[in-house]
Amino acid sequence: MVEVRHLGGALSRPPSTPSAVTRPDARFHLFAAAVGAPGMDGAFRPALDALLDAMRPWSAGASQVNFLTSYDTSPDRVRAAYAPDAFARLVGVKRRFDPKNLFRVNHNIPVTD
Repeated sequence: MVEVRHLGGALSRPPSTPSAVTRPDARFHLFAAAVGAPGMDGAFRPALDALLDAMRPWSAGASQVNFLTSYDTSPDRVRAAYAPDAFARLVGVKRRFDPKNLFRVNHNIPVTD
């Protein structure tokens, strides 16, 4: 499945209050997924990687947190889903409320950056 979503509307306007939601400087968002039985991810990954590699020249270099997948759990991929100032604020919140990083089985915001 491949989706090309047009961005605009509320996402294109600056937030009126601080927000962790990325406001991409892109006009479109690409999302691709493959669904199959457990253990089939190795069969799908080459095609997904080829699509992403082909589209990379038009990439804004960012992701949206709503579209992160189980492949996007590395610190660099999670960081790319947030503007730098928003990510720094989230690290501060994490440090204050979850200093032992108990809530980490997700698209983790680290306690330290």
